[in-house]
Amino acid sequence: MQKLWLGLLCSLVLAGCGDLFMKDDSSSGVELDQFATCELDIDAFSRILEQNIKGDIECLRDQLDLFMDIVRTDRPGFISKKVLKEFLVNGPVEVEPDVVDVVDNIFDLSFLILGTDRDFIQRAEVYKLIDFLIYFNEHIWRSYKFFVSEDEINYARQIRERQIIFDEFALIAGKLREIYKPQRSAVDVIDTEKFIYNFFKTDPEGLERVKSLMFLKRVFLGGQVWELDHVELKRAFEILPYLAQVAFDFVKIQNYAFEQQQETLIRVFVKDIEIIQDTIFFEPDSFESVFTVYDIINVVKTMMPDLDETLDVAKYPRELMKIKEIFLGSGGEFFSSKELVEFLDIGNSILDESITFYRIYTYYQRELDDTKPISHDFSDFPVNNSRQLSYRDNFARIVSNYKFVKGSNISPFFTHEWHRNPNAYFEIGALERLVGMIFDYYGSNNPSARGGYDMTLDETVELIRDFKWLLRDFGIIVIGKKGGREIQGTAENFVLMSTLFQYQSDGCGDNVCMEVPEALEFLLGLLTALEIKDFFTDTMMEVCAADLDQYDRIAPTCFRNNFVKVLETPIPNDDQNRAIKDYMPLLYASIQDLVQDLSPGEPLVNSPGYYKFITETEAFTRSCSYYDDAETDEVYLKSNDAFAVFAGLLNIESTVLRFDVNNNNKLDAPRNGHNEVMAAYYEVYQGAIKGLIAPNGGFLEKLAKPVYKYLVAKGEVPDTGSFGSIWNFVKFILPWNNQRSDASRTTLATVLKTIGEQSETSAEFPFKCEECLRDPTVVCEPEDDQWEPRVEPVTY
Repeated sequence: MQKLWLGLLCSLVLAGCGDLFMKDDSSSGVELDQFATCELDIDAFSRILEQNIKGDIECLRDQLDLFMDIVRTDRPGFISKKVLKEFLVNGPVEVEPDVVDVVDNIFDLSFLILGTDRDFIQRAEVYKLIDFLIYFNEHIWRSYKFFVSEDEINYARQIRERQIIFDEFALIAGKLREIYKPQRSAVDVIDTEKFIYNFFKTDPEGLERVKSLMFLKRVFLGGQVWELDHVELKRAFEILPYLAQVAFDFVKIQNYAFEQQQETLIRVFVKDIEIIQDTIFFEPDSFESVFTVYDIINVVKTMMPDLDETLDVAKYPRELMKIKEIFLGSGGEFFSSKELVEFLDIGNSILDESITFYRIYTYYQRELDDTKPISHDFSDFPVNNSRQLSYRDNFARIVSNYKFVKGSNISPFFTHEWHRNPNAYFEIGALERLVGMIFDYYGSNNPSARGGYDMTLDETVELIRDFKWLLRDFGIIVIGKKGGREIQGTAENFVLMSTLFQYQSDGCGDNVCMEVPEALEFLLGLLTALEIKDFFTDTMMEVCAADLDQYDRIAPTCFRNNFVKVLETPIPNDDQNRAIKDYMPLLYASIQDLVQDLSPGEPLVNSPGYYKFITETEAFTRSCSYYDDAETDEVYLKSNDAFAVFAGLLNIESTVLRFDVNNNNKLDAPRNGHNEVMAAYYEVYQGAIKGLIAPNGGFLEKLAKPVYKYLVAKGEVPDTGSFGSIWNFVKFILPWNNQRSDASRTTLATVLKTIGEQSETSAEFPFKCEECLRDPTVVCEPEDDQWEPRVEPVTY
């Protein structure tokens, strides 16, 4: 990666000369040993970026001198491209065919830099090029070693090396200006596509990587991507040292070790954004197209293969265009200069706010690192302007309202204590900005809503519809409902989980529905689950290896019996060797209470309490748990199912910890003046229960509270089609009956499952379990008209 980026920078100056130097090809030169007084070491030129090879370059000059003396041309004192190529093909020196084509590139370089004839180079110009090569080699290796070093790099070293890179590239650019000929009778142009191909034809992967980045030529130099003229080359000299610094910052990201210096690191990237904005060729308000969505796709596929394995971006050009429309205001495949600047402005604004966030955290670090609640508003933190004041207010709100934060950790800590870290507030601040823009696009401006916007179910359906293929491929939308409506069902689940089961949830009412903080907390839980997904499923499949079916699906009984074992297993990439139970200690303690009466080695499912807890959790996170209505034929779990169960637990844990004010690991019915069960009803669930029993309003809404109490106590809602169920409910609500029941995690899982099952989509459009899940090689197709043909993957 480092060598490629450095080669790209050199190509901005020499239209690819750096790529020539990176080519490790022993046949990349002309062997005239039988005529020369020095022995030319062609292999040395593959090390031109890494060490001083001045002697080898001088030997090359002697060889070329000799060539001009002994080979006759129709222009004495010149090297003829035609004659040189014929000499290489038919002369006494045996060379690889691709070397012959590189001759074209050498003459193109001379033509572009020195203004020489396209087919002839005079001896004096040869000397100029050789002198430049010596100078280039003298200075480039001093920078190149920093690009390729795998050492961890602290802030002081990063700043020092960054300055050295700027200085050395400035010297190289200055040397090029000395030999560059600006006055010409016409604009001299070379074909950069052919130029790059000649150097990389024997390295197809390198060729594709360089080609994928060539759109940057138009971004910074203007003109056409596959042409480079001498005027553009002159501009490249001017911006090269600055872009070299940006490239260095980019390739070293994985090596940064900036302890307690996050603010400083952010300032580095803010400066990089400013450099990019200042060096873009077109005006900031220009609608001139500079690149396309397909350029981005190509970069990801060629430069980020690990990401491409996780997310095949070539399948989602339509989704990328929609993202562009959401954040930049216009769709389509083309990015204008104006849109590029706007995108950079968004990034710059997020980073600018994060600098203040880090400063505040450092200022109050002793208090914020403590696990106690924070009561003050940070108003004594000094600010210099209204912008910083708004940042400070945002920080205070985020610290006060968001309890389960992730940041530097693999997962939030789901405890009654507060576990803060500065990266978490940078993460939340950035995500709030982006989620807010999504709400602005799909939702409605609502002054009563936290974040200034809210989204109704119908508006959420539009969001899900726009990204349905992406969500389907990730297993979030599962196809198989009778009559379709998978998009509607996914939107209902999104709104349900966001408005009812997050730390800041307050339900979906008539005036305000899903708000930014609710959706963001759900998103943070999803990101946490995604980060742990591979570990969770791999560990479960390892311990259940003997209980996998022919499709490598996990037997439900094995999953349930080993769920605690997975919670106890250290997570490999956790720097503190923590396990999931360390992030969710109260959940773990609750499960231990459920299984405490089992004998050592006895299967966990033998505990009725544990079995009820795990199966209820499975029920609200899976499309089907059984193939049959009698619930005798269980559906084995795919990797996405196992992941979904864990993701569901995160939401339940948020709710328990929010309302468990006396810290006894459950929600209490009236006790010591507190009613945690009813607090959850009034603050969150009231609207959902009313919508469940009286979707059109009216008298039945008055039954919402007793139905909720019945649901908590009995684990079900009254069945209006069953007299026995109605009679049991009537007896339950009689004033002399005790309606007080505590709520456990199992209770909340049941509440979530019941509300989900009673939704219109779940009730009227059941899942075709047998048809769509029995054989996973069978692909069920949607039965509604919401799925237009997907865009075919882009190929290059």
